[in-house]
Amino acid sequence: MAKSRDFDKEGFFKSIWEFQNDEYKAAFFKKHKQGSIFFRKMMSFEDSIKFSSKPITTPILRNLQADVKVLAIKAFKKILIYTHVLADKKNVVTEEKTNKALQKLVFMLYRNISLRDEVYFQLISQTTGNPNHETNTRTWELFLIISSLFPPTRDSELYILAHIGRTAFDKNEDEKIRDLAQFSYIRLQNRACIGKEEEFDTIEQIYKIKDHPNQVKDQFYTSLYEIMWYQRKKTPLLQFPFILYYMVQLFITKNGLHTEGIFKEKGNVKIVNMMSKMSNENMECLKRCGLFELCTLINLWFRELSNSIIPMNFLPEFVLLCDSQKFLNIPSALPKTNMYTLMYLIGFLQDIINHKEENKLTINDLANIFGPSLVKTTETEPERVKNYAKLATKFVNILIEQMDTSQIYPLNISLLN
Repeated sequence: MAKSRDFDKEGFFKSIWEFQNDEYKAAFFKKHKQGSIFFRKMMSFEDSIKFSSKPITTPILRNLQADVKVLAIKAFKKILIYTHVLADKKNVVTEEKTNKALQKLVFMLYRNISLRDEVYFQLISQTTGNPNHETNTRTWELFLIISSLFPPTRDSELYILAHIGRTAFDKNEDEKIRDLAQFSYIRLQNRACIGKEEEFDTIEQIYKIKDHPNQVKDQFYTSLYEIMWYQRKKTPLLQFPFILYYMVQLFITKNGLHTEGIFKEKGNVKIVNMMSKMSNENMECLKRCGLFELCTLINLWFRELSNSIIPMNFLPEFVLLCDSQKFLNIPSALPKTNMYTLMYLIGFLQDIINHKEENKLTINDLANIFGPSLVKTTETEPERVKNYAKLATKFVNILIEQMDTSQIYPLNISLLN
C-alpha cells in the first residue's frame, strides 16, 4: 500500500537517494514499462533527459498515440518559446509571445491527459544541465505552473518529485530556483493527491502562478503545506499552521470553553465568508469575529483544506486501520504536518470536553462535528462518501477519549519564536 509522502527533507532525500541508485532506477522503470509510458528505448535515462536548445523530433516517452506524439513535439516548442530559449527570426522574445505559448501549452494539457507526463519529462530535461540562468529560472517557473494545474500519472509521480527534490535542497543552487522547486514540490504533491486538474476562471490567473511563492498567503481554501511554506520564516519551529493556534487562542479568550451552544449554533454565513477571505491578508481581523462565527471558521478551515487532514491518497490505508480497530496507529502514519495538526485539534477538543458541564458538549457531539471535516474524497457514490464520514467520526471519537496530546496541547509558546 502506498504511503503518503510528507514535505520534509527526510522525504526529499529518500526519493533523491533512491533515484540516484542505478539498481533502483532500473527496477522501477522495468516494473512500469509494460503497457505504460516508459520508455522510448532502453537507454540510460540520463542520455534521454538533458537540456536541449533545439526543438525535438521525437517524444521522450514511448507508447504515445500518433496524435499525441505530434502534440508532444509542439508542446516542447511552446516550452522553448516560453523559457526564452527559442526566439523568432529577428531574435526577439516578447511577453505577448511567451504568454501566448503558455496559453497554448496549458490548453493542450487540459484537452489531452495523455500528454501530461510527456510535458513533465520535457520540463525535467530542460532543468537538467541548463547552462543559462535566465532560461533555467523561467523553466522552473513553468514547472511550478504545470505542477499547480495538472497531476502526473502514479507511474511517473515519484521520479518527478525526486527530480524536484534534488534542486529544492541543493545548497549550491540559486535561492529563487530553490524556492520555485520547493513550491513546485508542494503543488505537485497536492495536485497528485487530489488526482484531477485545477480549474481557473481566466488565463491571467494562470500567468500569475509563477509569482505565488512570494505573493499568495492564503490561510483558508488552501493546503497545509502552502500554509507551512508561508510561515516557515516567521515561526520555523511550529509544526502545524499558526492560524489554527491563533483561532483556538481567540476561542479561549472569547470564553468559548465555558459557553453553551458552541459549534452547534452556526455563525452568520456572510460574516464567516468575509472573514475567511480577509484573513488571507491579515488574520488579526478574526479578533472582530463573534464566538459562533469563530467556531464556524475553525470547522470551515479543516473542511476546506485542498487536501484533508486524512490525505486522499491515504484513504485506503485509513479504512484498513479503522476496520482493524487500530485507530491510535493512524496519526503516526500520516505526514508529519498532518499528524501535528490533528494532534493539536484533538487536544483542543479534549479541552472542550474538560469543560462539558458548562458548554454541554459530549465527545460524540464533537466527533460528529469535526470527523467528516477531516476526510475529503473524489468519490461520487453517496454510500462510500457516507462510509468515510462514519469512519472519520468514530476515529475522532476514539482519539478524544484515548490520545495523549500533552506534547503539543497546550502549546509551548517557545515554538512561536
